[in-house]
Amino acid sequence: MKETSILKTEFTEFWIILGGVITFLIGPITIKIYALLIIIAIDTLFGLQVAFRENTFSLKIFIRKVFSKLYYYFFYLALFNAIDIILSLPNTMRWFGMLVVAFVEISSVYKNALKLGRKEAGLILEQILQKLSKEYQISVKSKEDTK
Repeated sequence: MKETSILKTEFTEFWIILGGVITFLIGPITIKIYALLIIIAIDTLFGLQVAFRENTFSLKIFIRKVFSKLYYYFFYLALFNAIDIILSLPNTMRWFGMLVVAFVEISSVYKNALKLGRKEAGLILEQILQKLSKEYQISVKSKEDTK
């Protein structure tokens, strides 16, 4: 009879339970969630490049922004998923929540690309944002836009 380490068993069970809780809160982890995480990572990399270029990088601020972003996006997706469950919708609100998060992140990448002087990338992202805003009537204004 082969013995299994207690630590290994409890650690594995922890990840299984955590995965179940996350799936319950934000719905199934599909390719759309992975694509959303890639968009968030790209925005983070562009933001880091801008911070280094402008000599404003701070590890403390970076960590706070990353965790804040993931925290709010996770709870927004959980909220939209809960609305789907309550209203018995077929992932409609969850999809809309992912679309809004993607739109916010793409608009941030667009602004950062312009700050980095990447006009070609900026033009492509501008076209994507215009298409999304026309098709889905989404508008996102940042704090900088209102000043």
